[in-house]
Amino acid sequence: MNNGAHPTPYSDGTLAIHIMYADSPILKDIEISNVYGSGICIWKCTDAIIQNVTTYNVSANQVLSADGKNESVDHFGYSIWSGASANTKISNCKAFNYRVYSCDPKLKSPHNNEQYDGKICGYIGIYCEYSPIQGNKNIESIHYEWLSDENTDKRGYAKVINCFVRGYTFGFKSESLMYIHFDNCKAIYNYIGFSIQASALIENCYINGLTIDYERCPQQGIESQRGGVCFSWWSGENNLHEQYLLNSYIESRKYQCISLGKGTVTIQHNTLRIYESAALIKTVTSFELAKVKISENRLIIDNIKPITSPEHIRITNTQKLIFQRTIFIIYQTHHVN
Repeated sequence: MNNGAHPTPYSDGTLAIHIMYADSPILKDIEISNVYGSGICIWKCTDAIIQNVTTYNVSANQVLSADGKNESVDHFGYSIWSGASANTKISNCKAFNYRVYSCDPKLKSPHNNEQYDGKICGYIGIYCEYSPIQGNKNIESIHYEWLSDENTDKRGYAKVINCFVRGYTFGFKSESLMYIHFDNCKAIYNYIGFSIQASALIENCYINGLTIDYERCPQQGIESQRGGVCFSWWSGENNLHEQYLLNSYIESRKYQCISLGKGTVTIQHNTLRIYESAALIKTVTSFELAKVKISENRLIIDNIKPITSPEHIRITNTQKLIFQRTIFIIYQTHHVN
């Protein structure tokens, strides 16, 4: 299959590997190439291990409705997904996607008038979503030790270590009652590097938007929230999510390094570097943040174009803000009157 696709395909494509209701499944040393659809899905499993998996052009998406008048709901076209599974470990995995939409350049988004032709065709690189729900009637994997329904945000746990994603709408993503620990991961050339919609820890990671920042996403909902790391702007009304970004490096040319939505966010010991018309940290929704702590970071403003980015940091709708012990480094060659 070639690298082209249409924004309104006739199907979601195929799924290469699907594991359901398994106890301690191991998927190791696998390569999947040129699949229109998705790579690996584990669903309602326990203690799954996904290790040394590499995918090339394993992607799909359907962002335009069949009538061409509205955006569709994109939900398919990923490399690896852990769904409703407990204690998943994903390590040393790589997802390379170069598939783009191939269609009439006159076909444009009904919401922001951006053309689809040549834009990323791929939903998510690696993500974990949904916590198993106690007491439901669906089949579950064996040997699951149920926790209290009162602590729903901690029932599902996953760890993603030493992974790399290139060329998806979202590089890495967490959502829906999952706690995820991302460690030493890299996200390059994705509209959003990390989309964090539940409690999570990101540490020792690298997010690079320097090239993809020159392209607008035809999905306006995503375009309006773009950033290297986006915290909790699809997470419902729960303000109890605790989200951490530690010891990581983010670079951006046009969008903010960090987008804030709602929750409790700690940003500590990171380097954020911006060029041209980018921003460092911005609130992107009208929801309320319970607490934002920004401490001991290096914030580098590198040759920003005059006037194009009047706000490098904008934090609003926050009950409590702590901003301390921060180093600003400014490189500027433009003449300022």
